Amino acid sequence: MKHCSFQRLISSYFDGELSSAERLSIEQHVAHCQDCQTFLRELHIYRHAIQETATLKYEPVLTRRILEKVYETQHGLTAWITFEKYVRRTLIAFAIVIVIFFTALYLMLQKPVNDYSSQQFSVISDSSASIFYIPQEEITKHDIAYAVLTSD
Repeated sequence: MKHCSFQRLISSYFDGELSSAERLSIEQHVAHCQDCQTFLRELHIYRHAIQETATLKYEPVLTRRILEKVYETQHGLTAWITFEKYVRRTLIAFAIVIVIFFTALYLMLQKPVNDYSSQQFSVISDSSASIFYIPQEEITKHDIAYAVLTSD
């Protein structure tokens, strides 16, 4: 027999599915074949690992996440979820840009209350040493005459 057929038989031997004559044949072969001995040892290791894994208890949240990922993968929902996250992030960024734009527009269109930074001023002083700053385009002859007449 070829080794691949023995390995299939070894798997059945390991699972207890062979007749006594087939079991005897496999045991004689494994006693002399190093490859089949290694294969039988690996089957023991795998079975032990599977039995240990079966006794582990997982959190329900982990189990739910795993099942969701399997479902998404089987039904092709992963691409849609990724697209949905991309669209949501894009819309949030767009909303932030719109808010910033309209805030800046509002601030630019507001008329300044007391913006004297670009105007020329004339200084008028009265007798009590207080100084008045008046924009030059607002000073009339009457303002100057009043300032001179009221100063002592």
